[in-house]
Amino acid sequence: MSVVVTENLSRQFGRVKALDAVSLQLPTGGVIGLVGPNGSGKSTLIRTLLGLIRVTSGSAEVLGHSTKHPGEFASRVGVLIENPAFVGSLSAQKNLLSLAVLRGIPGSRVAEVLKQVGLAGRESEPVRSFSLGMKQRLGIA
Repeated sequence: MSVVVTENLSRQFGRVKALDAVSLQLPTGGVIGLVGPNGSGKSTLIRTLLGLIRVTSGSAEVLGHSTKHPGEFASRVGVLIENPAFVGSLSAQKNLLSLAVLRGIPGSRVAEVLKQVGLAGRESEPVRSFSLGMKQRLGIA
């Protein structure tokens, strides 16, 4: 199964074509980079795939579900587009524990995901002391 499939995906804002007949098939298990100059449609493509903006024409699926119905896949997808927002005075662990409680995720999972993103041993430090890269890794966790 492919993670993402688009066929002739287009998105136009007035006279500006942000996406022009984009066709993709991204396989499961890969790491994909989306590279291009400013204004080339990278963010528009991501927002379209998340169902945040509608396509002008064409179609897109994420995990086998149409992007017209993002609720069918949203809980299985994570994206970090900009600088993640955390409570700077709280530790990485406390920030993630707060989010875990809100989402019904066991608190025991926090240590595991911090290790996965390379922040084990830094979990008690306030997030305000983290570099941007560390905050982004925390956002992925």
